[in-house]
Amino acid sequence: MKDDMKSLPRYPRLRRDADVGFVADGSVLVRGYGGSISLTGEFVSEALPELLPKLDGQRQIDALFGEVSPDFRPEFEEFLRIVEARGFLCDGPEPDGPSDGRNAYWQQNALDGGTAHARLAAARVLVAGSGVVGSALKHALIGGGVGHCTQLSRAALCTSLQAPGTAHNGSIDPGGNTASVVRDATLIVLASDAMSLAGVDEVNTITQETRVPWLLVRVDRSSALIGPYVVPGETACFTCYELRARANAERPQEHEALFHAWRRAPAASADFAAPPEYGMILGNWIALDLMRTIVNGRNSAATGRIIALDLHSLATTFREILRLPRCPVCSRQRKMPLARIWDIPRTAARTSAGQNA
Repeated sequence: MKDDMKSLPRYPRLRRDADVGFVADGSVLVRGYGGSISLTGEFVSEALPELLPKLDGQRQIDALFGEVSPDFRPEFEEFLRIVEARGFLCDGPEPDGPSDGRNAYWQQNALDGGTAHARLAAARVLVAGSGVVGSALKHALIGGGVGHCTQLSRAALCTSLQAPGTAHNGSIDPGGNTASVVRDATLIVLASDAMSLAGVDEVNTITQETRVPWLLVRVDRSSALIGPYVVPGETACFTCYELRARANAERPQEHEALFHAWRRAPAASADFAAPPEYGMILGNWIALDLMRTIVNGRNSAATGRIIALDLHSLATTFREILRLPRCPVCSRQRKMPLARIWDIPRTAARTSAGQNA
């Protein structure tokens, strides 16, 4: 192999998920996850149709160049470099046997499968919620490769955070306590089959100290409310959302009463209209979003917002949530007294006015 071709795959193979279409005007369109490219010229119209089937990972690159007319070899090399840069070209034959598509998925997200699986295996996710949604989410996260996924009931979470060391029926090592699991978690999910807010205040407060991101998932009749995904110190916390929502409510007192009732409501019940299919829709979608967050270090799609998913039509709407400047939980200014203009001494006011003149 020539030195200038060492950067190309030794056994080049055009990926199956790259769509190739030869256009009537003689050009070719190559379309895939990395975008689309359109190429024209004599090489494209005369030589490329015969070369594409040979990009199967079975032939060495030197042998392929030997089958190309010397006049077209520069164009062939340029074509290989273009499709490789877009992620359409790989090295070696297509793997045998069944595949779940995960390695290909992470490669599409500019990360090799080994690195992605290692990051998922090291992650620690706490799912608080024993209903349909929480159970489906835990199953999807474990199936996706998350190494440590603990599921607790919301009651066990609340009890243990209030009194560390309390026994529960979760999947925690004997002798451990839920408070330590919360502190060691990579992220936390509070999942409910209805509108329960049990444990939200405790988690919202403790994560401001531990800097652990967390996500709230609820079901409001036939709509799922995904979010907010709270990144402590960066995005609005749940208290920011609640106070802003109440300030914009038509009937603030009824709004406050509802939130108070939801704090006492269970996260799961046979009375809730939450069939297993709801859990499958939400569990798989949220698990994939959280795995992308773990692997790529990016924020969730629900960061700083609530995603409302209609579980009948699958239509989505978004509600952005801004931080509250003087939020009693997450604001740095929460302990500073409010400055009232009539409390400013006259001398300070004159000094300030003189400086601004």
